[in-house]
Amino acid sequence: MIGSEEWLEASVPGCVHTDLLANELIPDPFYRDNELKLGWIDKVPFEYKTKFKVDKSVLNHDNIELYFKGLDTYADVYVNGKLVLSADNMFREWKIDVKKFLEVGKNELRIYFHSPFHRGLMEMEKHTNKLPYDLSPLYSFANQPITSTYTRKAPYQYGWDWGPVLTTSGIWRGVYLKAWNQARINNLRIVQKKLSADKALLSAVFEIESMSTEDCFIGLSYEMGGISKKVQGIKTNLKKGLNLVSLDFEIPEPKLWWPNGMGEHPVYDFVGQLNIKNEKTDKIKVKSGLRTAKVICTPDKKGKSFYFEINGIPIFAKGANYIPCDIFPSRVSEEHYREVIQAAVDANMNMLRVWGGGIYEEDIFYDLCDENGIMVWQDFMFACHSYPGYKEFLESVKNEAIDNVKRLRNHPCIVIWCGNNEIDIIFERRVREKIEKRSPEIRKKTLKTYDDLFYKVLPDVCKKYDETRFYWHSSPCGGWKKHETANSGDVHYWGVWHEDHPFEKFNENRARFFSEWGFQSYPEFKIVKEFTRPSDWDILSHVMKSHQKSSYGNEKIDTYLKMYYNTPKDFRSYLYVTQVMQAEAGKLAIETHRRNRPFTMGTLYWQLNDCWPVASWASLDYKNRWKAFHYYAKKAYSDVLAVVSNFEGCFKVQVVSDLSESFQAELEMKIMNFTGKELWKNSLPVNMEANTCKTFFEEKSDTFLKEIDKKNTAFIVRLVQDKRILSKNIFYLVRFKDLNLSKPKIRKKITFTSNSHRIELSTDRFVKSLYLSLDEDVFFSDNFFDLLPGEKKIVTFSSEKKIEDFEKKLEVMSLVDTY
Repeated sequence: MIGSEEWLEASVPGCVHTDLLANELIPDPFYRDNELKLGWIDKVPFEYKTKFKVDKSVLNHDNIELYFKGLDTYADVYVNGKLVLSADNMFREWKIDVKKFLEVGKNELRIYFHSPFHRGLMEMEKHTNKLPYDLSPLYSFANQPITSTYTRKAPYQYGWDWGPVLTTSGIWRGVYLKAWNQARINNLRIVQKKLSADKALLSAVFEIESMSTEDCFIGLSYEMGGISKKVQGIKTNLKKGLNLVSLDFEIPEPKLWWPNGMGEHPVYDFVGQLNIKNEKTDKIKVKSGLRTAKVICTPDKKGKSFYFEINGIPIFAKGANYIPCDIFPSRVSEEHYREVIQAAVDANMNMLRVWGGGIYEEDIFYDLCDENGIMVWQDFMFACHSYPGYKEFLESVKNEAIDNVKRLRNHPCIVIWCGNNEIDIIFERRVREKIEKRSPEIRKKTLKTYDDLFYKVLPDVCKKYDETRFYWHSSPCGGWKKHETANSGDVHYWGVWHEDHPFEKFNENRARFFSEWGFQSYPEFKIVKEFTRPSDWDILSHVMKSHQKSSYGNEKIDTYLKMYYNTPKDFRSYLYVTQVMQAEAGKLAIETHRRNRPFTMGTLYWQLNDCWPVASWASLDYKNRWKAFHYYAKKAYSDVLAVVSNFEGCFKVQVVSDLSESFQAELEMKIMNFTGKELWKNSLPVNMEANTCKTFFEEKSDTFLKEIDKKNTAFIVRLVQDKRILSKNIFYLVRFKDLNLSKPKIRKKITFTSNSHRIELSTDRFVKSLYLSLDEDVFFSDNFFDLLPGEKKIVTFSSEKKIEDFEKKLEVMSLVDTY
C-alpha cells in the first residue's frame, strides 16, 4: 500500500485483498459483515516490487519479453525504474520487449496499481464530457457504480445480487520472462475442414514471428492414447514480422469428441515444430478435440429452432450458468475447479454457460470441460449495463477479444461465442422509454454504441480468428437484431422469482432454449456456522442480511414459503426449507423443459456455483457442497426420465430419452397413500426411440383423480428394464403445505468398510425430502430424497478418517420436522 514504510510478502498470482489477509492486516472478508469494512481498499493505490536475476546467456538473446497473463487492472509497470507498460484491461495479456532495460545480474520489477474506483471515475468523467449524451441513466443493476462499465475489469467484483463488493487489484495471473532468437511460434490453431467417421481433414495454422526473412521447415505430430504419429511437414519462407503458415493433414478414423452422456470425449495432443537451418528453433504443444458443432436456427411454423448439433446429432442442452468460483479468482485451486466440473458431470449436465459478468476462465477450466464432455456457452465479459463506445474503449475490447478467442479456440468444449448477458433486453424493456422521453438523439447514439460493440467489434474478431464457431450477439435474444421471443432464440425466464409467478407457471412458459431461470435458497447450516456467531442465527439479523445480496431476496423467499410451505419453526428449519423449495421449483422447470422437446432444446438454470458464502440461486455452495437442488438436478437431468404432469386439466406420464439408441422398458404407475396402501396401479410397455419425448399415459384430471384424497396420496412412476430402475418419480397432487404428513419412524442400519460406508434407511410411513447431515465434511450419494413405506434406500459415503459416534452425529430431518 502506498504510504506504508514496510514492504510485505505477496503472492503471484494474487491480489491486494488476499495479500493483506495473508499479512493479517484485514479480517476475513467473508466472516460476518467484514465485507462492509473493506470498502477503503479499492480507493487507494498499491505497489508491488521484486528482484530477479538475468544471466548473460539470457541477455544475449535478440529478444527478451516480459509477459503478463493478467494484470488487474490499472497498472504502471517499471523495469529498473523505467516505465515499460501502462495496462488498463484485466482481461488482456500484455507482452513488452524489455531487453534494453535489463542488466546482467539483479534487476527490479515494480508495478504501481492505481485505485480502480478513482481511475474508473476519471475515465467516466473524461469521456462523458466528450460525448454529446449521458449514459448514466442506463446503469441500475445490483447497485454497481456507473464507473464500473468504463473499466475493463470483472464486473461481479463491483457487487451483484449474489456477490460482495470487493473490488480488487493485483497480478492475478502468471508473469514470465521469455527470451528468443530468429523466430518463434506464437500460436498454433487446429482447424477442422471436414470431419467424418472415416477421416478428418485438418489444417494446422502456425502464427510465427520472425526477425528476418528465413527459409524454414514446419513439422507436426499428433498423439492419441499413447500413440504418436508424424505428419508430413512443409518447407516455407518466413518474412520479417508475423507469418501465418498452414499445414494441411488428415487423421484416419478419427476419435470424435461427444458431450457428456453421448459418448467419449477424447482430446488429441498436437506438437508443432519450427526448424531454421536444420536446427530446432521452437516448438509448441496444444490440445484439441475433433467434432462438428452447429447452432441450428431453422424457420418453422412458429418461428425458428435454436439447438446445438454435435457431430450431426441434435443435443438437448442440460446444465447451468457458471460464475467465477471466488470473488478473488487468483486463489481458486485446481482441486476446486475439478470439484465443480465433476459436480456438473455427476449431475448429468452437458453444458455450462460462462456468464458475461465474471471472467474469461483459467485454462484448467476449459481443459476439464474438454476432458469431461461439458459444452461451454462462452459469453464475452459484458453484462446488464450499457457500455461506452469511444474509440479507445472499442480498441481495448477488440484486443481483449483477440487475446481470449486465440487462447480458447482450440477447445472442443466451446460451442458458441455470445456478445453479452441481457444488455439487449435491458435496452428493449428498461431503457427505451427513458431515453426516448429525454431525446431521440441519445437513443440513436446509445444504439450505435451497442451496434459497434456487439454487431461489429466482437463478431468481426470471431469471424477473423475463429470463423468455425457460431456468434450470438446477446443472451437472450431472438436472432440477429431480434429481441427476445419464446419462438426463436434463447430466453431468460424470471417470472418465477422476480415477478412472483407460482411454480406452476413453468408449465405454461414454452421457449426454444431456456438459457437462464432460477430460484434462490440459503446454504445449509454447516456453512452458515462458518461465517456467523450464534447471535447471528436469524434470517433478519444484520449479518445474515449482509449475506443476502438481493435487495428483495428474503421478501421473495417469504412470499413463496407462504405459497407452498408451512412456516418453518426455527432458523435451521428455515434454511432447510428454502433449499427444498428451490429444489422443487427447479425440478418442475427442468422436467417441463425436457418434456417439451423438440420445441424446447435446452435448459440452463441460474446458477451452478457461488463465489462466497451467501443466499443465492446456486445448486452448489461456496465450498462445492451439494445443496438440495443439485441432488434434484442430477435426477431431473438423467438420460432417461419419467415425467408426470397435471396441467390444463390433463394428467400425463411421459418418458424423455437423451440416449442415442432406442430401448424397451415397462412403465409402472401407482397411487399410494402415506401409510403405504396402494389405491390404484397400472403398467404399460414402453418403446422409446432415440432422442425423443413420448406420452404413454393420459387422462382427464377431473375424472382420473375424482375419488382420490389428494392431501394423503402421491403418484409414483417407475420405468423398469430387466428389474433395473431406469427412472423413478413421485408427483404430488396438492401443494406441499397441504400434504397431511405425519411423523415417521425411520430405521437406520449403518455398515462401515475400509473406505466406503453404507446407510440403509426404511420407514413406516411416507417421508418427504429426507435430509442427512453431519458436521464432518462427507458427501452422501443421495440426499433430500423421498422415502416410501416398505422401501429400502441405500446411501453411501466415504471418509478418509473414522468418524467416532457416527450414529449419534448423523442427523436426520424431513419436511414434517420443520413446523
